[in-house]
Amino acid sequence: TQRPVVLTKNHTVKFKTNSDAILVIDGQDRFDMSKISAVSMSLSDKKARLIRHIGRDYFRILKETLLWGYND
Repeated sequence: TQRPVVLTKNHTVKFKTNSDAILVIDGQDRFDMSKISAVSMSLSDKKARLIRHIGRDYFRILKETLLWGYND
C-alpha cells in the first residue's frame, strides 16, 4: 500500500532493499533498485509554487482515492 509519511524538516530518510524492487518518484521517474545501493531523502533547499484549484480539495480527493484513513 501507499501511505504518506510526514517528518520534521531535520529528518533524513534512507532505505535500501535486498530484493528486486523499482522505485517510482511522483508516478513518473522509475529506478531499478538492484542498480542502486541505497536512497536518501531529505528536505530540499529548493522551493515550489503550488496552484490551488478553488472548489477542489486535493488532499480530500487523494484521501478518498487512495482510501487513506479507512480501516479494512
